[in-house]
Amino acid sequence: MLLAAVLLANTSSAPADDRPSDELLTLAVENELLSDEAIDCQGMDVTVSDGVVTLSGRVDNLRGRQRATKAAKFLRGVRSVINQMILLPPQRKDGLLTLDVEQALTQNSATESYQIIAAVEGGVAHLGGTVDSHAERRVAEFVTAGVAGIVEIDNRIDVKPKEKRPDKELAADVRGLIAASARLEDTSVDVAVSDGNAVLNGVVATLAERDIIEELASVSGIQSVDVRGVKIDSSIRDGVRRHSRYAELTDEKIAEAVRLTLKHDPRVLSFTDTIDVESKDAAVTLRGEVGHAVAKRAAEQAARNTLGVDRVRNRLNVAWSEDVNDEEIEQFVRAALLRDSYVGRRDILVRSRRAHVDLFGLVDSKFEKHAAQQTAEMQRGVVHVNNNLTVVNDWEPRSDDEIQAAIEEKLKWAFFDKASDIKVRVENGVALLQGTVDTRRQWQHVMDIAVKAGARKPHNQLEIRLQPQQGRKPLYVPMQFGGAPTRK
Repeated sequence: MLLAAVLLANTSSAPADDRPSDELLTLAVENELLSDEAIDCQGMDVTVSDGVVTLSGRVDNLRGRQRATKAAKFLRGVRSVINQMILLPPQRKDGLLTLDVEQALTQNSATESYQIIAAVEGGVAHLGGTVDSHAERRVAEFVTAGVAGIVEIDNRIDVKPKEKRPDKELAADVRGLIAASARLEDTSVDVAVSDGNAVLNGVVATLAERDIIEELASVSGIQSVDVRGVKIDSSIRDGVRRHSRYAELTDEKIAEAVRLTLKHDPRVLSFTDTIDVESKDAAVTLRGEVGHAVAKRAAEQAARNTLGVDRVRNRLNVAWSEDVNDEEIEQFVRAALLRDSYVGRRDILVRSRRAHVDLFGLVDSKFEKHAAQQTAEMQRGVVHVNNNLTVVNDWEPRSDDEIQAAIEEKLKWAFFDKASDIKVRVENGVALLQGTVDTRRQWQHVMDIAVKAGARKPHNQLEIRLQPQQGRKPLYVPMQFGGAPTRK
């Protein structure tokens, strides 16, 4: 049995009248995990004691186990998460797993240049070598965790920046990234850096936001990040700080924030000099050339996660490299789909023409379709992926009352501040969403909640207080399932 992954938080709890009871929190965590297609847990059991969540059950892949921990951290009142889920992955020999991990790292466009040594013993992947930043270290771990059969990762990759950067410069970058992040709502954090070691103090609303701050602070040049001084208090989610963060935003500041974010994303870093960022009426356009499909997707994601961005026009071109031919690309993609813990299929037809990959076949869910596309995009040489996979069970019928209750329950845990006023009505499986939210990201999140709750075609009529739509109707891009943007 694996040792429990204990993620304890040294946090001050929210006021007693604000924090939900352990009973309500237990139901909320169960609901969140059961509605996530990426978490296939058998015999799931959730217990909560004084805000400390303990997860147990059996899962078949490491990413699903990690995702369960992350999902629980987003809920109000969660003070820490103890993950005791038992991993029961497909039984595979260590030699084959070692080969798969090595290939996953060398054939992935984001990690192919990393100097990493991998060995698997008893399903545990031991990683060694040297990278330039903690962000690169996390990317290597993420890629390894996606290999079916891996039960744990012993990450001993050393972080050795190529150059020593002044503490003042490092602190400025960390503050800038925190200020630019749309993933943070009413955060108030102070940053101090000494000899490359970052110490953060302040208040955030959820345990997940503290993790986000730790991630943002791990820029190249930072030796360590200490977030023990960042407390969790959901009562700060009152919209006051949020409004002040948006008050002075201009297109120039938005574009500058996107550039800073791209500069510190290891998947995009080597192409930042070739990417042009323009913002007009909060609509960001990315132009230029990148070397692989992963960089194009990552750049768009980074822009969407930047404060004030309303929508993103991704005009980046992916350079076609003749160093990898179509036959090799097809081999890379087939092997990646087979070893991927979310997909694990050999019955997907893969065709590559001038590095443009077509995927054909049947999959069980929209999540699996999206996972297959992402896996294909990450392989060396891939310029673009045409996802022609067909979902067998495209929509599972549920009653209108069930869908409405599920949406309202999820909204209660996702929006627990005074800034949200959302009304839901469901007719014939179609959810109508009305009211107001503060930000574009909240608007998007409501749509994702509706889809996750089983709504067939959500109609979002929510108005956004802090993000004028400039006469345009907003785009809905499903974050969980991917797919092409659709206008309402």
